[in-house]
Amino acid sequence: MLRLLTLLTLVTLFSRSLAQEGKIVMHVQDAFSGVGVPGAMITDGSAKVISHSDTSGYAVIPAHAFAAHTILIVIATGYSPDTLTEPVLDVYLRRPLVDLPAATISGAKARRLLNSEAEYVVDYCFAGDNIIAATYSGDNGRKAKLVLMNSNGDELGRTKLSTTPVSMFTSCVGNNYCACDDGFYLLATTDGLPQLARRYDRSLQAGLQQCDCSCQGSLYYRVNNKTSFRTVYGRIARGDSIFRPFKIFEEAAEARASYEELMEIIALYNSGQFSLAARKAGHRSMWDKGALAHINLPIFAVADTLVVFDYRGKQIWCFDTGGKVLATVPTAFDWRSAQQFEILKDDVTSTLYIHRYGNQERHTIETLDIHTGATGPRIALVHPFADKVRLHDSTLYYLWQDAPHHRTRQLYIQQLN
Repeated sequence: MLRLLTLLTLVTLFSRSLAQEGKIVMHVQDAFSGVGVPGAMITDGSAKVISHSDTSGYAVIPAHAFAAHTILIVIATGYSPDTLTEPVLDVYLRRPLVDLPAATISGAKARRLLNSEAEYVVDYCFAGDNIIAATYSGDNGRKAKLVLMNSNGDELGRTKLSTTPVSMFTSCVGNNYCACDDGFYLLATTDGLPQLARRYDRSLQAGLQQCDCSCQGSLYYRVNNKTSFRTVYGRIARGDSIFRPFKIFEEAAEARASYEELMEIIALYNSGQFSLAARKAGHRSMWDKGALAHINLPIFAVADTLVVFDYRGKQIWCFDTGGKVLATVPTAFDWRSAQQFEILKDDVTSTLYIHRYGNQERHTIETLDIHTGATGPRIALVHPFADKVRLHDSTLYYLWQDAPHHRTRQLYIQQLN
């Protein structure tokens, strides 16, 4: 007991001494046992490490650290990160509820929404709390139709189409579109029936989809250059017509390598080695696509914060609506250089999720906290080889093609809890 009191006295005196020098002593502890956590990192908003905890869990940081940065993040192996917004003397780290990736949680049973087994669901989108699905039941896309249904699978209306649907997408301002073989159409619901309301030329589709999100009337774009391996993020402010960049990712080394490979391919073609040239061209396309996947990433609007993921830098960039950097948060989730996951956003709750599909036989979904970079428990999708996975109001939706009935593909719903 005497040794403990002596130690506490020394720590108190040491803390007072450091406080006079403009420093703060924090004790990083296990929230369950109260034991100090050694080797914990304290990082600032730019992901710069400003201190480590010692073998007893004590860390010393400058007193001005909180004035210079809006948040500090405490990270330790085996624990969920903790975000600090003001000076504290004791930091309690908690171990995650599920140790990833050792286990996944099986979600509730999935159920089919579209009751007809004869339909092949091409794609789907959300219209408020209802769903519009583009389907066909004939060969080569014949007998195409739009089906409006609620989340219970009750059909509310259907409309036959004279064109073949290819895909569906929702614009950054929330309008739904259906791309068909003769153009793409704005979707609407008239008298309870889903309709192709207005046709646009397919050449406009790519430009429309460059806008990733909108926030407070401003539109936020992602412009990708496949030649220079450069992705520019910017905005067109409300009432403005000028695109103003605020973040650029580029892969100069990849661009040079791709150009050199192109010169080799051209030389092979000119020398009559067509087979080898074609093989190299195929490899080049695959490598280029992989390199671009790391920098050509969507912008997400979460409340009034814009979020961009930097996979190469293993950081999450947070911006205000004007494009000013608020913070950079280290990614605390595991991923490999071969990107086999995507970030999804629940369009109702604005929660971000990681959808992992590296193991096609067992897709998983997990929540992502943009303030800490940490994730929640992994939940397995009931069906393997899922396609077009989306989230709406804390519920999973996806398409699944049953092997014994390969001519059809159905829309399934799965509750997350």
